Amino acid sequence: MTGNRHGQVMIETALSLTAVVVFLWVLLRVWMWMNGMIVGRQVHFQRSRVEAGSTNPGRPVPFNRPKLRLFGNSS
Repeated sequence: MTGNRHGQVMIETALSLTAVVVFLWVLLRVWMWMNGMIVGRQVHFQRSRVEAGSTNPGRPVPFNRPKLRLFGNSS
């Protein structure tokens, strides 16, 4: 009986650790994406300030948000 219980504990621990690692991976990727969004929006905002202050500002260009990718290249 104790051998079965020990095996169950090992399986539950392995599943729990896998779930924690996957959760941390997704959290890291979302954080990196949000950080990139803040930087991209700030650069876009700074470029549009010069254009808005000129005598011939032209048309506003919308900010294009990059896609969130959990795997692969984030750029």
